[in-house]
Amino acid sequence: ARRVPHCATKNARAPLDAGCPTDAELDELEAEAIYPLPRVSDRFPRAKYHCRACDYHCDSLPKCWQHARDQRHRVKSDATRLGRLASLLPEPTPDHAAALGDQLAALADTAALDPAEAARRRQLAEVAMAAVLAAAPGAVSANLCGSLASGLSTARSDVNVCLVLNLRQRQDAFDLCLSALHRKGCFAVIQPDLAMPGIVCSDRAGVAYRFLCASSLARASVARLIGAYSGLRRRCRRLCLALRLVAGRAGLASPERNGTLPPHAFDLMVVHYMQLTGHLPVLNRLAETAPPHLGRVEGVGEDGVCLVYLDAARADGRLDGIWRRPRGVGAGVCGSEGLGRQWVDLLRYYSMPGRETAVVTVTSSEPSALTCSDKDWPPRPINIEDPFQPRCNLTRAAATVELIDYTLTQLRAAFAYFAVPRTARGPVYGRLRLAATADAPECAGSGSDGTSSCVLRVVISKEEEEAAAFEWGRWATVAAEVKTRADGGCLGSGEPAHCGETDGRGAEDKKGNSTEADDKEPEVKVADETDDIKDNDGDADFEADSEEVDNGDGNRELVDAENNVASTRAAADFADDEDNDAEDGAAVVADVERDSEKVKLTKPASTECRAIVDSEDPGYYNRALVNSVPKSALQFTALTKGRCTLAVDPPLKCSACRGSGHLRDTCGLYELPVPSSATGPAAAAVAAAAAAAASWHLQTSQQRLHWLGKALMSLPDELAATPEEENRRENVWREILGLLRVHLTGVTCCLELFGSCCNGFAFRDSDLDMCLTFSEYSSTSALPPRLVAPGLIDRVAAILKGAPGGNYDSVLPVHSAKVPIVKFKHRRFDMEGDLSLYNLLAVHNTRMLRAYAALDQRVRPLGYAVKTLARLCSIGDASRGSLSSYAYLILLIHYLQSEGVLPCLQELHSGSRRPELLIDGWNAWFQEDPAEISRHWKPACRKSLGELWLGFLHHCLYFDWATSVVTIRQSRPLPRQEKLWTTPLAIEDPFDLSHNLASGMTKKMAWFILTTFRNALARSCGRARPHQINGPLLSADLRPQDEPRDRGCQRCGRIGHAGRDCGRDQRQADLLSPVRTPLDELQRQLKLIDLEAASSGAGSSEAATAAAPQSPQSP
Repeated sequence: ARRVPHCATKNARAPLDAGCPTDAELDELEAEAIYPLPRVSDRFPRAKYHCRACDYHCDSLPKCWQHARDQRHRVKSDATRLGRLASLLPEPTPDHAAALGDQLAALADTAALDPAEAARRRQLAEVAMAAVLAAAPGAVSANLCGSLASGLSTARSDVNVCLVLNLRQRQDAFDLCLSALHRKGCFAVIQPDLAMPGIVCSDRAGVAYRFLCASSLARASVARLIGAYSGLRRRCRRLCLALRLVAGRAGLASPERNGTLPPHAFDLMVVHYMQLTGHLPVLNRLAETAPPHLGRVEGVGEDGVCLVYLDAARADGRLDGIWRRPRGVGAGVCGSEGLGRQWVDLLRYYSMPGRETAVVTVTSSEPSALTCSDKDWPPRPINIEDPFQPRCNLTRAAATVELIDYTLTQLRAAFAYFAVPRTARGPVYGRLRLAATADAPECAGSGSDGTSSCVLRVVISKEEEEAAAFEWGRWATVAAEVKTRADGGCLGSGEPAHCGETDGRGAEDKKGNSTEADDKEPEVKVADETDDIKDNDGDADFEADSEEVDNGDGNRELVDAENNVASTRAAADFADDEDNDAEDGAAVVADVERDSEKVKLTKPASTECRAIVDSEDPGYYNRALVNSVPKSALQFTALTKGRCTLAVDPPLKCSACRGSGHLRDTCGLYELPVPSSATGPAAAAVAAAAAAAASWHLQTSQQRLHWLGKALMSLPDELAATPEEENRRENVWREILGLLRVHLTGVTCCLELFGSCCNGFAFRDSDLDMCLTFSEYSSTSALPPRLVAPGLIDRVAAILKGAPGGNYDSVLPVHSAKVPIVKFKHRRFDMEGDLSLYNLLAVHNTRMLRAYAALDQRVRPLGYAVKTLARLCSIGDASRGSLSSYAYLILLIHYLQSEGVLPCLQELHSGSRRPELLIDGWNAWFQEDPAEISRHWKPACRKSLGELWLGFLHHCLYFDWATSVVTIRQSRPLPRQEKLWTTPLAIEDPFDLSHNLASGMTKKMAWFILTTFRNALARSCGRARPHQINGPLLSADLRPQDEPRDRGCQRCGRIGHAGRDCGRDQRQADLLSPVRTPLDELQRQLKLIDLEAASSGAGSSEAATAAAPQSPQSP
């Protein structure tokens, strides 16, 4: 800590500090966002200083230095300071912009993949895609995606191919694709990767080809759209490549490694900005009015999203007569200077504070008008709309919110780097002195130069600040000479500071007065801009606007004292093809016309520019000093080596264990048991522990097994629904069916029970699940418009709300579910229920579970046991990220099939081909005939109920979850490679083969479930701790900790909505107007239902089922 001497005279800038800090010390503190308090604080009366970045008060100068060295302060201070620089740093001088543009162009052109190599990679990818399509025709679609499809590949880029597998048609589609690639022989290495999931290949040149098994074509469609924009303007391609490279060096474009944004998010940011400033059209808007002979492309995304846009490559690379830049856009910003200036403005635009509600979009004719409130998104530091998934915010791909803040801070640091002129040794200045204005109210004291000012550090590290002080002294002499000559009369009044030299070099270079360091500065060699004036098709691109307009730049007067940039760059303005527009041609599309004022969106406000005070102190900004640096001396070395952002790693924070340095997917705290196929020292140790635990149920005494069997056998009698409960359910079913038949006229309503209330494993308080169908229509696709959800769901909810007596409470229509449902609660019977529309697969699932429960008397006690364990330990609610009771029953049947207790009912058929019963496109057939089951299968397991219970718990613990899927539709094992599911646990629905019953599960929840099963196994075997042995067999204390809530809403714990939306659906449902039902009409319908039920019991059950639904029966 620094010693603070006591003095009698206080510094006016720090009126509360009696230690008399010097102006230099206060300047350093202000550079760290720590300011002296002008008066005593009410909350902290002893405080003398206040950190504006951390909102932290300090009572002495040594405390300020200690706080400034704290890492948390460094992060917050850098973010706050860099955010202010976006609106304070002046515009680059013409030489600054030209030098930056030259080096950016050299970087982008060098990094871009050679056209011949790109063609080779594309040809090899097309050969592989053709082989895959031929191997599984109709079951696979393949499309090129990623940087090769968008034309933004570098030499180190991978080749990505998007595979969409139709598992309904071929369950082995993935295996067919893998075999086809092996047979083709065009890759040196081919191996499946279930973590992606997909196939990773490598050609003989070492280039990686990744075949990504995606659920839609959105990735390929986005890549083609970006390619259409990058092929339209060479400047767009260069800016995209430059931003990708800068982001890559800062670790911002590595979603697989550190959970940051996907690379194409930065491409969309570039396209959005160029549309906003009028340098690019909105291609999907052009397609609406373009002539039919021009190339249109149709991109398909999620949820049936289809975007039709105009591809300039199919329009011969020209948009003559279709679009031109608004008048004035691009004037004076052409050539290398225009590229450099637009790069700085691009970074400034995204570095500006207050962009938390703005949305980056490339499909809107008014890009700046879209906000988070329009999209119903929570505000984030950066918001990017996926053009083919409009409901998706690409920044949600970031693992944590801290990573989004980190991305914004690094973009601001990149802006601070490029907005300051730099030489090979470092920046020309490192600090700004700001005058006290309304924009800087904290600058209330007297500065060291006698002005009212404050200090803001510009550079991003202390080393650069030292280099800036050295460079400042180096160019101070040059600036003084220029000022002397200007005062001596060489310049006229009010004219720019030049003495007739117009060749782009400084006067010191012309007169031979350059310093020794200047002679050693190598000039950066770049490609000649005038040599590349053709687009990809060889046609001339756009021509420049011939009409110059004033762009309102208050800093354009900061011209180099020895350069006349207006005359030297006049020719270059018309030479660069990418920065010009076609003047000849026809009408301009009205909906893409933009006001030329939009060009100035990212330029700093004039009041803030005037707040910068020229200072003679070393290292501070001085206008004459900046003007004295010629283009030949400017170098931005971070473009070729090093990094231009903050030298800190992405803040990796695990949302599961709250630890740092890793993400949730790689967290080692919640590791699942290692399967026997794993290798390595750690796997061997865990396998040894698993082998010791595996013998628990084998060493359990016969007396203990007898006690377990007796306790389990009593569960159905204790927990199953009573006859009174069954009667109440039947009454609710009759009442709802009567209400629907009163109001839904013209059709025959059928209401069938399914789920836990009638599958053979019903509890006394089980929910009442009902499926609504109409006898006249077999599926939802055949329904008339008046009976289609969501209108029908809302109508059913209104009917229940208006029932006589007000029996139904908490009525909630849920449209976001896979099958729309209406939730309700019956007041009189205190019974909750769900009513769904055409949920026929669930009805058949219920019938199959009931058939399995009837095959062996040991099935029902085990089913009640696992459901009781799930209920008591809070692991039986799929809406909270766990497993449903249906999934636990599938898991139990899978184990009993492996032990020979139960058969596979979907395989018990005559002949080689399985019979078909198509429901919603899936085969829902299973063997129900007891005679056929007895003919094809005989039970082969004589284990007791206690042995089966211990074996089930052990089976769940040590099942090979990493490579296998739980299934009951076939007897052979089902590998994950066939399903491509990446969740920690994988359980297949026996009918809907694309449905993973554990799809909403996180790694922490899977650990929580298996640890609960391990504790239950230890207690059942008598191996638990002494204070746990005397407890009940199944209880809540088997949980290792409280229920995980790392994925669901923090208020209610349910998944599917954020905390801010919790209860919104119920509030909207309360606004539904109830539909009243006359009591006499309801009573008449109930009598008809009773008559139908009586006739169905006396007559043919099949004919009665076709006419009306049967009454629910007790299991």
